[in-house]
Formats: sequence, C-alpha cells, structure tokens
Amino acid sequence: MKVTVFGGVCEIGGNKILVEDGGSALLLDFGLPMGRFNSFFDEFVRPRTSNHLLDVARLGLVPEIDGIYRNDMLANAVRWHAASSMGVPPEAERMYRLDCANYDDHIASSGSPRVQAVLLTHAHADHYGQIGYLDQRIPIVCSPVTRILCEAIQAVSPASPDSEIYEVRAKSVGTSSDRATFPEAPSRVNDRDPQVRPYQLLDAHAPTQIGAFSVEAIPVDHSLAGCCAFLIRGPSGRTLFYTGDVRFHGLYSLGPNSISERLRGRTTDLRPDILITEGTRITEATTDDESDVRRRLHEVVSSTPGLAIVDWAWKDTARFQTVASVAKETGRILCANPKLLALWSTLSAHDPNEFPPLDTLGDIRAYLERSDTLTYSPADYQASPHKLGPFLRWDLDDKELARRAWESRNSGGLIGCSQLEYLTNAVRAYDIARDPSKYILQAGYFDIQELIDIDPPPGSVYVRAATEPFSDEMRLDEAKLKNWLQRFGVIASDEQFPRTHVSGHASGTDLLEWIREMRPSNVVPVHTEHPEVFTNELSGMAVIPPTYGETLDF
Repeated sequence: MKVTVFGGVCEIGGNKILVEDGGSALLLDFGLPMGRFNSFFDEFVRPRTSNHLLDVARLGLVPEIDGIYRNDMLANAVRWHAASSMGVPPEAERMYRLDCANYDDHIASSGSPRVQAVLLTHAHADHYGQIGYLDQRIPIVCSPVTRILCEAIQAVSPASPDSEIYEVRAKSVGTSSDRATFPEAPSRVNDRDPQVRPYQLLDAHAPTQIGAFSVEAIPVDHSLAGCCAFLIRGPSGRTLFYTGDVRFHGLYSLGPNSISERLRGRTTDLRPDILITEGTRITEATTDDESDVRRRLHEVVSSTPGLAIVDWAWKDTARFQTVASVAKETGRILCANPKLLALWSTLSAHDPNEFPPLDTLGDIRAYLERSDTLTYSPADYQASPHKLGPFLRWDLDDKELARRAWESRNSGGLIGCSQLEYLTNAVRAYDIARDPSKYILQAGYFDIQELIDIDPPPGSVYVRAATEPFSDEMRLDEAKLKNWLQRFGVIASDEQFPRTHVSGHASGTDLLEWIREMRPSNVVPVHTEHPEVFTNELSGMAVIPPTYGETLDF
C-alpha cells in the first residue's frame, strides 16, 4: 500500500491524501489549504473564473495529478485554439496549459480511472474545498448527512468553479452569435443543465467495496454533523485508518453509547498497518465539553437585560442545539440564520430522531435581513430561497406555489405557504428593537451591520461561541467587529466580549491516549503544525511525518 500526502503537511487542513494498492487508488479528502491560499488571495484578489484551476496550480495550491481534474477546467486544446485565433503567439501557450492528462485521456491510456473515489470525511472547507476542480464522474463517498451539507453549502454559496462540490455546470469556449456586438469572437459558454456529482453514501460500520478497497465509515465527533473516519482494507490485505477530524468532548460525546464511546470501542486494539491522524491540538492538554458552553451561555444570557447576540457557524448544528436549549431555558425567541434553518429542516426530513423538528426545540424563528430595495419585498430574496422559507433551492413547482401565494396575499394566500413562510413569521430588525430582551440573535462579523437597524439598548451583550481567530484576516475582522460593538454600546472601549467555545479537535492528551489504545504499526501525522510531538510521545511506534508529494511505501 502506498500513501502520498498532497495537503495537510505541517499545516492545519487542506488534507489531500492519495492511497494506492494493487493498481487501484482512492483520495482521502480534497480540501482547501486555507493558510497557503490566503497568503495569495483575499476577498478582492481571487483566482480568475476561466483560469481557476491553472491559477491555483501555478501557485502550488493543488497537485498536478493526471486523470482527476475536470475536462472543462483543463481544456488546453480548445482554449489555446481560441487564443490562437485572437493572435496570441505560440510562446504564450504556457498561459493556457496545465500538463495533466484529463479524465478521459487517462482512461484511454491506462484502461481505468486514476482514482476510484474520493472518501470525504466531513463538510468543512479544509477537507472538501477543492473537490470542485475534480472530474464530475469521480464518486464522492461520505455519510448521508455530509452529502446534505455539501448540497446546502453549494446552494447558499456564491457561484464559483471551486464551489461546485455538489453539482457542476461545465464551462467551455465558444463563439459569439451573429447578433452579438462582436460576432464570432471567442466567448465563455456555461452549460445550462447542471450535472449532479455521483455521491455514494455509506452506512455507519458497514464495510463497503469501493473499487478494490473495502471501506468502513466510522462516525466521529467533530464541530459538524455527519463526520466519519474511514477504515480501509486494500487488495494487499493491509489496513489503513484515517481519522479525519476528531474530538472526544463535543455534544456527540456526551452520555452513554455516544459516538465517541462507540468509536473507542471499535478502534481499541484495532492495530491498523497505517494510521493517518490529525493533530491540530497535539501540543495542548486542556479538555472541556459542550456542557460547559451551555452553562456559560445560560449564565450570560440570563443576566442580560437587553439583546443577547450569539455568534456561531451556521453549519454547526450541535452548537445550534446548545443555543436553542439556552433560549428555551431563558424564555427567549431564538432568531437564527435562515441558512441554518434550511439546513436543519433538510436534515430533519432525513433523520427526525437525530435532528428533531424545529418546533420541538423551542420558539425558533428566522431573522430576515433587509436586502436590495430594503423593503422586505419577496423579490429582494428570490435568488436566495432559503431567506423566504426553509428550502435550500426551489424547483418549478415551488416557484409556482410561491407566485400563487403572493398573488392571493390579500385574501390570506401566504398562510400555509411554506415557500414564503418567513414573510409572515420571520423576525425583523424592528421586532427586536421593540423589545430586545425577548430575543437571542445569531449574528457575527458578516451580519454586524444589522446593529444599525436594531440599535441595541444598553445592557445588550455579544457572545462569541465560535472558533478563535487563527489567521491575520480573521484577527482584522475581529478588530472591526469590536469597533461595531463599541459604537453601539455593546462593549466599552477597553472591554473584551465574552467567549465560550469547544474546539472541534481532540487535545493532545486525548489523541495520544486514543492512538496508544489503537496500537497502529505506522503513524502518519497530518493536519498539524507539530508532527515532531508524535515522534517524541509515541515510543515503540513508527512515526513517519510526511513530506509533500513524497510517496510512502508500506
């Protein structure tokens, strides 16, 4: 069995791991290396839409591997032919070429795909964020919840080639029509009909054949639902265990028969030939749990006479449940991000036991921000259906139901129309301004302009219940957030806002204990800035810190 690590080497995230055995291959995650990416790009400087893959490849942000990337993103011959027709000289061909064989060319030369599938551990960008570059025929293997999350992420994200993790709109170079300003000039053409990527969903603890590999998905606790590790048995008989991201102290680790308890039971004395493990917090020993977050939030909210603003990530459904519990206990209405409510409703339809209906969690409403005309017109939100009701997207029937309901609004047509549910029951800024003490508002830096409309009274509070800033950009955003909070009197000029959070990653103490219980033959640390700690602490085990692009042969 061979392992080549193309991301997550001495860095947090960006995991891309190629596993080969017996002529077959799998990719373990295909994430965005956020630190390296942000050292080149920001919100204004981005990869060019028609050159997205080539731009990031030139900067060393994706590996140049034959047979895995989308034909339309390579399109060397087509794009170069069009450029030549515009007088671009031969020596400039390098600007249009990435020397990788496309999916079809690799099959033609080798007789089989380069990789059989991508095993996706969970839906965080540092693990899925460059799947959009991959050929749309490569299966994505994951849990059912991760597939729902991937659909939700693409549905609510700005259109971009790298965001096409669920469905793909192929792009090509054509020519302008005879009626265009520049007839027959090269122009970009986007497919009208998207192609949904093939997702293969794995049930927990049920070994499944993926190409020549047997793959077992094992649920793990992390700051996101649907996360799993993978136990892989190759045709050589060797076994590989890949942790993805893992913790032992979140909501899904509490109580008997928890995810983490079952994980420990499955992996104790597992003795895999190869363990590929994360190590985000390998240097840390502190451990806390989600119950601490709940106690701290309850303490802050119950003592706040004004508006309680709580900041957490919209995909963090465990934190949502914690905040919903606090809202219920303190008698407040929880005004949540509509993206979160659309996601939760979709998850609840999939598994109502794991994700109970919203009305069982307390008084939870969508917060409807002003947009476009600033009049709360439904036309302001038609490009974002999740802002009008708990839907990730609308089909033609949904659009027709919404149109009919709106046309009959004066005779009660909006009542019972779930597509336009938020027009009648969402909370608006003026509702909160009327009585701020009734509400908990989910909001962070990217929603903070809502303070202008809400104008929170003295005694209001902001609580950060999300990860600490870990990049220069995030630290700058937090500094600006404090300016907003000071301007509206939520914090004093020399005051820090309260924080409460549980990391999505195991402490070094917990992680090393788990690894010792597992007893692997070889340990490959990724997703860590300190691989040397594994070498120092795991005596008796072969610890092999990977080198980018260098193949390890087991």
